[in-house]
Amino acid sequence: MPDMNTSFSTVKDRLELLQEISLKDVKIDPNNIDVESLRGPEIYCKYLKILSPEKFALSKLKGQLKKLKLELSDYYTGKADPEVYVRKGDIRKKLLRGEVEPHIEADEEYQELESKVEYQNEIVETIKKILSTIENRQWSIKNAIDYLYFTNGKSRN
Repeated sequence: MPDMNTSFSTVKDRLELLQEISLKDVKIDPNNIDVESLRGPEIYCKYLKILSPEKFALSKLKGQLKKLKLELSDYYTGKADPEVYVRKGDIRKKLLRGEVEPHIEADEEYQELESKVEYQNEIVETIKKILSTIENRQWSIKNAIDYLYFTNGKSRN
């Protein structure tokens, strides 16, 4: 399972690694079409196993983002716990509720966590697309086998 406290670059690296690995997995060797057809379910299961913890990681990060947003809202309105002011520094002017949102979105800590959420979401979406490609891969293999039958003057019936 992915570490919830991973740095932004680690999340980005995981996405790039996932993309590299999937390129190898979805490739079809035309000289071993029979073996490739049998690999489909195995590859599909591989990415299902990857998807579950990544979805959990996304959910966890979204929860952390909501918690941080509440903490920052309390901070900017002067309602935060004293340790928050020690960590982030005291603010000169308490803001009204309507003025808080732009300050939260501009906060570096919030932006970093929001970027992690966006990358984690991209990982989940990429895995879903890979799963769809694997499903389509099976159709491509079936069509290749049908073509081989056709070019050899045989029927599949």
